[in-house]
Amino acid sequence: MAPLQIRCASFMAASLLAAARALAQDGFPDTAWHGNGRVQIPVIGKTVSGGSMAIQPDAKIVLGGTCASGGFYVPCLTRLLPSGDVDLSFGPSQNGAFAFDEFAGYPSNRTLEESLLIRPDGRMVVFGTSYVPSGSGTALMGMMNVTALTSDGQVELGPSGERARLISLSGNPASAETYGGDAKLLPDGKMLVAGSAPRGASGNFDIAVARLSTDFTLDSTFNTTGTVPGVRFAAFDLAGNGFDSASVMVVQADGKIVVAGLVESTGNSLVVGVVRLNPDGSFDTAFGNSGRVWFDLGHSWESRVGGICLDQQQRIVVTGYRSFDNTTSIYDWFVARLSATDGSLDTSFNNVGYKIFNLAGSAGGALVQPDGKLVVVGTSAYAPAAIRLLDNGSFDPSFGNSGLIVGTFSSSGHQYNEYGSSIVLAPGNHLLISGSAATAPGNDTGVFGVIRLTYERIFANGFD
Repeated sequence: MAPLQIRCASFMAASLLAAARALAQDGFPDTAWHGNGRVQIPVIGKTVSGGSMAIQPDAKIVLGGTCASGGFYVPCLTRLLPSGDVDLSFGPSQNGAFAFDEFAGYPSNRTLEESLLIRPDGRMVVFGTSYVPSGSGTALMGMMNVTALTSDGQVELGPSGERARLISLSGNPASAETYGGDAKLLPDGKMLVAGSAPRGASGNFDIAVARLSTDFTLDSTFNTTGTVPGVRFAAFDLAGNGFDSASVMVVQADGKIVVAGLVESTGNSLVVGVVRLNPDGSFDTAFGNSGRVWFDLGHSWESRVGGICLDQQQRIVVTGYRSFDNTTSIYDWFVARLSATDGSLDTSFNNVGYKIFNLAGSAGGALVQPDGKLVVVGTSAYAPAAIRLLDNGSFDPSFGNSGLIVGTFSSSGHQYNEYGSSIVLAPGNHLLISGSAATAPGNDTGVFGVIRLTYERIFANGFD
């Protein structure tokens, strides 16, 4: 049995109390969904890693990842019905799961999926990074990749018949090299993209944010005074010309854009950097130091960002992992919360503005429930895990085992490496966790995985 159980007392009264509590307790696999609250979906002939997730307007669940085979890798998708069954009407072959090399003429067999976006009409956009010839021997370089699909998983061709658009944000006239991090759709149909690119000929990589028009070309009305019209570069350069890169992005209710990622600091250490822009691409100078803040999570050697979200007060929650040195593979989750006004660490959260969790892995996606509680998903000791926190950063005892669950995507129990990555609140207030899982020893047997968790609606949203 999967390791998601409530510990019951041995005497009858305590057992009855524990059983009653289990009925109301959040954070356990919802056995009313797909028989046991879990589902695994293979992509035939491929191994799956990663795991974006989004909900279409008809409540169907779309999962995105990267599929590998024979040393090559491309984006892949699958779709579930609200019941958890695979939707066999989805994809070019209509078998419910597919890799993008099924699209004849797809531009690169070395493309990583990084974001999955759903338009209001259910059509999709997949964003990532393609590795293409650099023009220097056999060397490859990155370029952002945007692929548009119909609501049922058929590719939408570009103006010249292209299956995907390759996009450069580079300010270096000698190289188009650009790496993707995250993307968001805007209400007017335009799209924000964030990642890393050189701002000039020096080749120094900075955080790069751009706005794309509806045809996926750079919108030159965004940051009109920049080196590249349509692109905003944000440099930290804590260690001189270091490598700065955006990993995640969120758009505030007022249209301001928040991106977070890694920033190279002294001694080759990596810290967390956060940038806030106004809707027109200019820096929000009320935020940190001219629109930028950074923090090092207790002098750790390496910190990487896995997720970002906003709470009801527009405070910024950033998640990820940290390690203390470059000689061990011991990683801790972190969750940090920043002020909505100036980006400073919010000391009402765990007294210092961040909290470290010794969970041997990395935190990924995060969301704030309608009741204000924060749920963070990730990987702990090669298993999908989730925590739920109260406003002050303490564990919510009404979720899982004292605020924590560590589980499996498999109905037969955890056996091989599994990774949690994304979380959404689906229609009906159902918490869904997605990621990938190996079905046999080794790293070449990965499948998509989803868990639906119990979530006590009466206490979350009032009586319904």
